[in-house]
Amino acid sequence: LRQTVRPYTISSSAQEHPSVVGVTVSMVRSPLDKEGSWLEKFKAMEAGGLVPPGGAAKLEASRKYDGITSTWLSTRLQEGDEVLVKIAASSFRLPKDATKPVAMVAAGTGIAPMRAFLREFSLEKQQQVGKKMLFFGCQHKERDFLYKDEIQETLDNGVLTAFIPAFSRMQEKKVYVQHKLKEHGDEVKQLFADNGVLYICGANAMGNDVYAVLRELGLDVDKLKKDKRIIEELWG
Repeated sequence: LRQTVRPYTISSSAQEHPSVVGVTVSMVRSPLDKEGSWLEKFKAMEAGGLVPPGGAAKLEASRKYDGITSTWLSTRLQEGDEVLVKIAASSFRLPKDATKPVAMVAAGTGIAPMRAFLREFSLEKQQQVGKKMLFFGCQHKERDFLYKDEIQETLDNGVLTAFIPAFSRMQEKKVYVQHKLKEHGDEVKQLFADNGVLYICGANAMGNDVYAVLRELGLDVDKLKKDKRIIEELWG
């Protein structure tokens, strides 16, 4: 079985650092189901001679799964190492008209392209006059609030008009970005009325929940996507 390609949306701005490519990575570590499909596939690979023998038994004993790409990037890659990468075009492009309002919805490492946008907004502060909203979700404010200082800086200097966080595990009832989007429904509808653009990045489940909220608000999601007024990068 061939390892599936893992694409990452870059989190850096080519305008700011032309020779640097930044990525935002969360290392995957989770319990491994002893009877899970992933372990069974690994056993099949071992039986077929695609991987060295003994690996499946070790995995079954440890009952822990480490993400292949995220673990390699986070713990094994050393400064000076050479890496083979494939560059693909991203669907995320800022409007050429800087007066258009922009809303960004991200969860977890889905903040990557939004962080790149914030860097470009900061570089073009005098030209970026349209409203800029960021909805960001993570579990804990003090543990996985990515780019916290940079986001605060863009708020302080007026680059970011509004920041709406959703910290899902910091209260009894879980709160996600789609709930915050619904709370700010009037502002979201006004954004589209003003010819604005909405960007969504994160897991498929989050994206589907966001679309459900937009439809509840009476917005024609399919048409907005067709007109490139809603732009997504979803996975999983």
